[in-house]
Amino acid sequence: MSTLPKRSASGDERRLAPRRRTLKTGLAIYGGYLFMLECSVRDLSKEGARLRFGRGSGVPDRFALLLSADGIVHEALVVRRTGDEVAVVFDGPATPINDADPRVKRFHFR
Repeated sequence: MSTLPKRSASGDERRLAPRRRTLKTGLAIYGGYLFMLECSVRDLSKEGARLRFGRGSGVPDRFALLLSADGIVHEALVVRRTGDEVAVVFDGPATPINDADPRVKRFHFR
Protein backbone atom coordinates (compact mmCIF):
# COMPACT_ATOMS: atom_id res chain seq x y z
CA MET A 1 0.00 0.00 0.00
CA SER A 2 1.18 3.48 -0.79
CA THR A 3 1.79 6.03 1.94
CA LEU A 4 1.77 8.90 -0.53
CA PRO A 5 -0.60 11.74 0.33
CA LYS A 6 -3.78 12.29 -1.67
CA ARG A 7 -3.56 14.57 -4.68
CA SER A 8 -6.24 16.73 -6.26
CA ALA A 9 -7.35 16.27 -9.87
CA SER A 10 -4.72 18.85 -10.89
CA GLY A 11 -2.01 16.82 -9.14
CA ASP A 12 -1.51 19.33 -6.31
CA GLU A 13 -0.93 18.08 -2.77
CA ARG A 14 -4.01 18.57 -0.56
CA ARG A 15 -2.58 17.59 2.83
CA LEU A 16 -0.15 19.60 4.89
CA ALA A 17 1.61 16.44 6.13
CA PRO A 18 1.60 12.95 4.56
CA ARG A 19 -0.31 10.33 6.53
CA ARG A 20 1.15 6.95 7.40
CA ARG A 21 -0.94 3.82 7.41
CA THR A 22 -1.48 2.47 10.89
CA LEU A 23 -3.80 0.27 12.86
CA LYS A 24 -4.28 1.70 16.33
CA THR A 25 -7.23 1.94 18.67
CA GLY A 26 -8.58 5.36 19.51
CA LEU A 27 -11.38 6.85 21.55
CA ALA A 28 -13.49 9.79 20.38
CA ILE A 29 -14.50 11.59 23.59
CA TYR A 30 -17.28 14.18 23.36
CA GLY A 31 -20.31 15.71 25.05
CA GLY A 32 -18.45 17.47 27.83
CA TYR A 33 -16.18 14.44 28.27
CA LEU A 34 -19.16 12.24 29.18
CA PHE A 35 -19.39 10.00 26.09
CA MET A 36 -16.96 8.02 23.99
CA LEU A 37 -16.87 5.95 20.82
CA GLU A 38 -14.12 3.45 20.04
CA CYS A 39 -12.50 3.72 16.62
CA SER A 40 -9.66 2.31 14.54
CA VAL A 41 -7.01 4.79 13.45
CA ARG A 42 -6.26 3.84 9.84
CA ASP A 43 -3.95 6.70 8.76
CA LEU A 44 -2.16 9.19 10.97
CA SER A 45 -0.02 12.31 10.58
CA LYS A 46 0.82 15.19 12.86
CA GLU A 47 -1.93 17.20 11.10
CA GLY A 48 -4.81 14.70 11.05
CA ALA A 49 -6.09 11.15 10.76
CA ARG A 50 -8.51 8.79 9.04
CA LEU A 51 -10.69 6.96 11.56
CA ARG A 52 -13.07 4.04 11.18
CA PHE A 53 -16.11 3.78 13.47
CA GLY A 54 -18.77 1.09 13.70
CA ARG A 55 -21.82 1.42 11.50
CA GLY A 56 -24.43 3.82 12.76
CA SER A 57 -22.01 5.70 15.00
CA GLY A 58 -23.08 9.30 15.48
CA VAL A 59 -19.65 10.89 15.51
CA PRO A 60 -19.88 14.61 16.37
CA ASP A 61 -18.13 17.26 14.29
CA ARG A 62 -15.62 18.02 17.08
CA PHE A 63 -14.19 15.69 19.73
CA ALA A 64 -11.08 14.76 21.69
CA LEU A 65 -9.22 11.81 20.14
CA LEU A 66 -7.40 9.74 22.75
CA LEU A 67 -4.63 7.44 21.50
CA SER A 68 -4.06 5.39 24.65
CA ALA A 69 -1.13 3.38 23.28
CA ASP A 70 0.71 6.64 22.58
CA GLY A 71 -0.56 8.39 25.71
CA ILE A 72 -1.68 11.46 23.76
CA VAL A 73 -4.85 13.45 23.09
CA HIS A 74 -5.70 15.47 19.97
CA GLU A 75 -8.56 17.91 19.57
CA ALA A 76 -10.12 16.72 16.29
CA LEU A 77 -12.39 18.42 13.76
CA VAL A 78 -14.23 16.32 11.14
CA VAL A 79 -13.52 17.40 7.56
CA ARG A 80 -14.97 14.44 5.64
CA ARG A 81 -17.36 11.52 6.23
CA THR A 82 -17.49 8.48 3.97
CA GLY A 83 -19.50 5.45 5.09
CA ASP A 84 -18.04 4.32 8.41
CA GLU A 85 -14.86 6.42 7.99
CA VAL A 86 -14.19 9.96 9.17
CA ALA A 87 -11.26 12.18 8.21
CA VAL A 88 -10.20 14.70 10.85
CA VAL A 89 -7.71 17.52 11.17
CA PHE A 90 -6.11 18.21 14.51
CA ASP A 91 -6.84 21.57 16.11
CA GLY A 92 -3.49 22.26 17.76
CA PRO A 93 -0.60 20.07 18.84
CA ALA A 94 -0.90 16.69 20.57
CA THR A 95 -1.24 16.87 24.35
CA PRO A 96 0.35 14.22 26.58
CA ILE A 97 -2.35 12.45 28.61
CA ASN A 98 -0.82 13.73 31.87
CA ASP A 99 -1.30 17.33 30.68
CA ALA A 100 -4.79 16.81 29.22
CA ASP A 101 -8.08 17.80 30.79
CA PRO A 102 -8.53 15.61 33.89
CA ARG A 103 -11.89 14.39 32.53
CA VAL A 104 -10.08 12.70 29.62
CA LYS A 105 -7.83 10.72 31.95
CA ARG A 106 -10.68 8.52 33.15
CA PHE A 107 -10.83 6.99 29.64
CA HIS A 108 -7.10 6.14 29.62
CA PHE A 109 -6.73 2.40 30.29
CA ARG A 110 -3.04 1.74 30.15
